[in-house]
Amino acid sequence: MDEDPGHDPYYSLLTLPNYLRDRNTLPEALENFDYSQKAEYVAELCEILGFSEFEVWTNHDVFKFSQATAAQCWEAYLKTLKLWKP
Repeated sequence: MDEDPGHDPYYSLLTLPNYLRDRNTLPEALENFDYSQKAEYVAELCEILGFSEFEVWTNHDVFKFSQATAAQCWEAYLKTLKLWKP
């Protein structure tokens, strides 16, 4: 008989998202940001990626921004919320 995975605590632990490797977990978290928090998030991510949010972005910069790792995105997220602890 198949056990219902919803009642198996070990199944629940095994299916947790890998936040440091999976960028698909981020959009839901960013949904709750207001405009100023989104702007701060972008500024934090720009700093992590090594360029200014105020400079004119080249195609390379835009590509670099789009290729940020999940860990970099989550670092920016936590810094925006003032929860980052290096």
